[in-house]
Amino acid sequence: MSRYAAAAYGLCAVAVVVIGAVASALGVSASFFAATVIFLIIGVVTVAAAGRPQHWLSAAA
Repeated sequence: MSRYAAAAYGLCAVAVVVIGAVASALGVSASFFAATVIFLIIGVVTVAAAGRPQHWLSAAA
């Protein structure tokens, strides 16, 4: 659990810093666009890497 929490909070912190840097450099609207693109890419990669759903095997099998 603690590794998961550390990774989750760490990645959130990185995203906040990166999007904040984009907002400082290019403006707020550009940072929203960048955040949308980044999260869409992460979502597509996650879905592609997940593969086919695994179903629970019956105990009788």
